[in-house]
Amino acid sequence: MNSLIGTKELLAQLATLKNVIQDFSAREQKLNTTFRDQSAKENNAFATKEQQQVAAASERMAAAKEDFAVAQERLQARIARRKTRISRAYNAVRDIQPGGAAGFGGCGTAARCGTGVGRD
Repeated sequence: MNSLIGTKELLAQLATLKNVIQDFSAREQKLNTTFRDQSAKENNAFATKEQQQVAAASERMAAAKEDFAVAQERLQARIARRKTRISRAYNAVRDIQPGGAAGFGGCGTAARCGTGVGRD
């Protein structure tokens, strides 16, 4: 024989089901709230860390620019000193050589270089 569930038993089971659904809904809301709170904390931490990294990168970039400018000035000063030394050496050779610095190329005289002077 099949016994049908009585009205009181059916109402009792429906009440139980309703309580279970309410408990489940409450747990879901609690989990969602916890998730939103945790997500907000992590997003804030991420944003803070990102700002710190941007600030640190900006500081490093500024320091690198400053170092580059100092190195560039140093190099320009070195080039200027070298240019001055070359000019002094050129002037010294021009003053020493009877024909000027133009004859200072390794040949010495036109006759030895074969430029036509003294050639047959």
